[in-house]
Amino acid sequence: MALTGSMRDFGISEILQLIGHQKKSGTLEVKDSSRRVLALFDQGDIVSVAHDPFVEAFDLGTMLVRSGLLSPDQFAAAQKQSRETLEPLEQILLKSEAISLSELKEMGTLSRLEVMFSLFLWREGDYSFEAGPVNYPHQWTDPISSEQVLMDGYRIKDEWPLLEQKVPSLKLRLS
Repeated sequence: MALTGSMRDFGISEILQLIGHQKKSGTLEVKDSSRRVLALFDQGDIVSVAHDPFVEAFDLGTMLVRSGLLSPDQFAAAQKQSRETLEPLEQILLKSEAISLSELKEMGTLSRLEVMFSLFLWREGDYSFEAGPVNYPHQWTDPISSEQVLMDGYRIKDEWPLLEQKVPSLKLRLS
């Protein structure tokens, strides 16, 4: 049986709190009229996240390039090899020693956190949590505590109005 409802009734913080405290495993889907986020939980920890439509800022590859861990050419070559061989991009990057396992885990965690934090700014939408086992690449995934996301998410939600007053546009690129 799935847990379903509207974010008007229960926000992402209440949903994460329930999943985290009960150490649930399964898939959480949050969607509104134009976006959808899928998050996989293992024993209450976030282990995988996907955002649809694609958001470049949340993409692991984009983060690796922006951080300077990979050049755009290295990333493009790894993407091409992944498409041709159907091997996961992460596996290709590790095999080629383009990045270390610790760097990959750190950037994967950051990518998942960015998507999860974005949910705290949604004003409406629907959610559905389906309990059950989940599959994810354990070897390059550090699970993220739901409590960690909750604490940081509350802070972001509280500070966001101040940020919106200071930053003229979210499309502004800082360098």
